[in-house]
Amino acid sequence: MNMDRAATISLRVLAFLAEDGSRLQRFLNLTGIAPEALAALAPKAHFHAALLEYLLADEPLLIEFCDREDVDPSHPARALHVLIGGRKEPQ
Repeated sequence: MNMDRAATISLRVLAFLAEDGSRLQRFLNLTGIAPEALAALAPKAHFHAALLEYLLADEPLLIEFCDREDVDPSHPARALHVLIGGRKEPQ
């Protein structure tokens, strides 16, 4: 997995959260992010990592995301590894 693929997965997480007002609000409440800050944060790697960390901390949410988005359940963790490490994941 490369940085572009990792960022794409995290943006899919953001879209998934935004589909449901209560899911998004819970994320915002737990992270302290203001709704109006989302657009400015969207291109930042640390925000992508925060989205993935949030998803990975809630197994039912992770499973729901992966089922709905047809994403392998290991991919969010792999994407986080790439985003935090800033390099390509070992094969």
